[in-house]
Amino acid sequence: MDYKEKIEELLKKAKKETSEKSDANIENTNQEFTKTDELLDKNNNISQNDTNTKNAQNKSEYIEKDNKNSENLTYKTEISENLNDNQNKKTANDFELEPVSSNNQKVINTDPTKDPIYSSVSPKTVDELNKYLDEVESSYVPVDSTADLPDYLELTKKEMPTMTEEQIKEDAKAEADADYKTKLDQLTNEYQNAVSDTNSQKKTAEEKYGQAVLETNTQYDHAREMAENDALRRGLARSSIVLLQLSQIEQSRAGELSQIQTKLQESLLELESQLNLLSQEKEKAISQLDLNYAVELTNSINDKIAELEKTRNEVLEYNNEIAEIEHKYNIQVDEKRQEILQDTAQQTAEMNKNIALCKQNEQIALILNYFSQFNKERALYEFTKDSALAQKVGADVYYIVYRKLLSRTE
Repeated sequence: MDYKEKIEELLKKAKKETSEKSDANIENTNQEFTKTDELLDKNNNISQNDTNTKNAQNKSEYIEKDNKNSENLTYKTEISENLNDNQNKKTANDFELEPVSSNNQKVINTDPTKDPIYSSVSPKTVDELNKYLDEVESSYVPVDSTADLPDYLELTKKEMPTMTEEQIKEDAKAEADADYKTKLDQLTNEYQNAVSDTNSQKKTAEEKYGQAVLETNTQYDHAREMAENDALRRGLARSSIVLLQLSQIEQSRAGELSQIQTKLQESLLELESQLNLLSQEKEKAISQLDLNYAVELTNSINDKIAELEKTRNEVLEYNNEIAEIEHKYNIQVDEKRQEILQDTAQQTAEMNKNIALCKQNEQIALILNYFSQFNKERALYEFTKDSALAQKVGADVYYIVYRKLLSRTE
């Protein structure tokens, strides 16, 4: 039977004695975390889904919800069987001691009731005795124990928004400025297009006026020419009748040209009035735009600050709930870890006690075998004069060996 098998044999008894206690603690843990499940369902409004696998009992996920432009994450976790599942894999009774020595040599014997391994070794010299005692010293070392402990629960918390009110004001102003510029550019373009259209109408009216004047003069010039030619043909070139007729033609020309001029002036005045109206409407629109800018900027800042405060409160409430869940869960983890550590500490103490006893037995056997080559008187003499041996094995072993040598009957 090798070292590990011997340790396992020694541990079986301790495991059996602590089994019932461990099962009771696990049951209490299950009850506590059933309450934790109910708290999670209440806080996060998440219904539990039936599952046929153990992995589904330990799952945790984020469910993303859209709340305006910000993310609202609700954490869903099912931990009612978390601690119990860990212990189903390895309970306090299943943790194995892992012996460790400085030179990786295994403890040869851990059962004090068995004969020492070195009982058949008979050193003939002090050097041989010291060599074997050194082997015992390096082999029979105390063991350290390690145990798989349940992990503490660490849920993901939301990060608190870091934006300040000053940053909110700057962002809101930047957005308002961009919106103001877009609207102002649109208003300016519309005004410039209207002015351009009106000026185009003015130019068209002036061109039509020039054309009407040209046509009117052409017509009256032709009428005058016909009247003069007719007077010459009749020999009445200087007649008062002809002069009166020519005068009437010129009066008619002047009247028609005056009407054309009047229409042009009326058209130009109307178009100029439109330009003035467009300018007034533009200034009025800009004033309204400025007013709207101030109002919208103020409203935007107030809304953003209110939204920031709301988000902060939600994050704080959520993180407080998470902290409470972690706290309740980790209290149970602390209890379970303490139980496991106590169990392994007791097992380790028992193991090291046995190792120490076996070490003494090996040392005693080696020393007695060495001195067996001498008679009683010589053995006691050689033993008592060797002070280095007492320092090497310790007072307890030294006293036991002395008593055994003293009790020899030869």
